[in-house]
Amino acid sequence: TGSFATTPAINLPKQILTDGDTNYLYILDQNNQRVVVFEKNNGNIKIQYSSKEFSNLKSMIFENKEKKIYLLADHKIYLININN
Repeated sequence: TGSFATTPAINLPKQILTDGDTNYLYILDQNNQRVVVFEKNNGNIKIQYSSKEFSNLKSMIFENKEKKIYLLADHKIYLININN
């Protein structure tokens, strides 16, 4: 069993993404202003990306080959470079 618990707990995830080319599950946790990344094979938390600037998170896209996450928050787009 993996470490699937987060602190704070994920509350009403806005979006959950993955694809067949990645070993990770990306969860947009709107209420906690973050993206939580889990390992698909064991449920362990890989990393969390959070910022107070991520207010009113609306949507997320991840580009596995380009190693990027795009977040739409309010009227801004944020770019997170990932190294998974």
